[in-house]
Amino acid sequence: MFSNVVRIISGLLVARFVLPELLGTFNGIGIIMGYLPILQLGIMNGLNRDLPYYFGKGEFERARKYASVTQFWELSLSLLAFSILVFLSVYYFFKSNYLFAAGFFSYALASIHHYFGLNYLQVLFRTNQDFNKLSSITLIISIISLLSVLFVWRWKFYGLCVRSVVTLTTELFLLWKWKPLSVKPKYDFAVLKEINKVGMPIFIVGIIFALWSTIQNTFVLKLGGAEEFGLFQLALMIETSMGVIVYSVSQVVYPKMAFEYGAGKDVKDLLRLSYKPILAIFILLIPSVFIAWIFLPYAVNWLLPKYGNGVEAAQWTMLLLLISIWAVNNNIFNVLKKQGDLLISILLGMVAYTITLFFLQSINGFSLKNFPQAMIVGKLSQLIIGYFFIWRYLKTR
Repeated sequence: MFSNVVRIISGLLVARFVLPELLGTFNGIGIIMGYLPILQLGIMNGLNRDLPYYFGKGEFERARKYASVTQFWELSLSLLAFSILVFLSVYYFFKSNYLFAAGFFSYALASIHHYFGLNYLQVLFRTNQDFNKLSSITLIISIISLLSVLFVWRWKFYGLCVRSVVTLTTELFLLWKWKPLSVKPKYDFAVLKEINKVGMPIFIVGIIFALWSTIQNTFVLKLGGAEEFGLFQLALMIETSMGVIVYSVSQVVYPKMAFEYGAGKDVKDLLRLSYKPILAIFILLIPSVFIAWIFLPYAVNWLLPKYGNGVEAAQWTMLLLLISIWAVNNNIFNVLKKQGDLLISILLGMVAYTITLFFLQSINGFSLKNFPQAMIVGKLSQLIIGYFFIWRYLKTR
């Protein structure tokens, strides 16, 4: 919780020192990070599911082999993404667009953190002791993120680039230094096919779900421009900072579910693993969101007066978090290999989102608050349909 508070403070300070248009430009370049998972092709999803599963079954050598081959895959993707983004950085440098050149170079380094750090190294953390290490890393990075705001204060846009490089490079180093499983990268096409066979169904569902938010950000940038997207960063900062809670719970629950299912437990047992932390976080979020909703306009008016037009979108985004915490149980679909049902719920949720967004746009015109409001309807629809499928599993098993 302390780490999340520090992240929120850091985000607010960054916005304090940078105009909405510059912040929108930097994060607009960063939208490309939301499309990087497309290159995964299910390999990382397969490891994320099978690593704890085979450890649960006691097949340790198979688990290590999967980790070794996946490491090779992630390092290859890191090199590919890094090369492409560095090329774009050099291109804009010779076009004398130094803002874009610096931005693309910082995101080139971020792509290594994305593939090798978050997508590979973080998955290796499985036990309670491992999760304690992850919590320590999160705390350290949140403090560094706060201190590195000084770069933004001093160099504005270029400070955003330096801050990104410092924090992400440090996190990558700590994840590598404290990794609980050490294997060497190895190419094995047959093993890649095995992992892909399990991971591809999860990947297809996951990439659609992830792209949902990325496409929304693209629309905001395209329709509103850099300044409106900069104002929208208030909502994204809150979603990212408070969303860490949901992500952390999911990272703990998912491998435990896979482990227990591999050990022979049923759907009811999997739900028992998740409902207590979900309910506890939900109860804690209710007063937190209520207080934040009331005081956010005053805080923004005092600290970030140039971002006042983004307050309503930020407030509605906080309500979205009350729904998102219940999506932790979407992990059940991956554990049971029922990704088809999850895909149906996501696609129907996206339909509900699209219809709602067009309806709100027709009434209000372009307004930033339309996007989180439509997302609330879409995510709630997905959850209702998803829990209906889970209820059916309980009835048939």
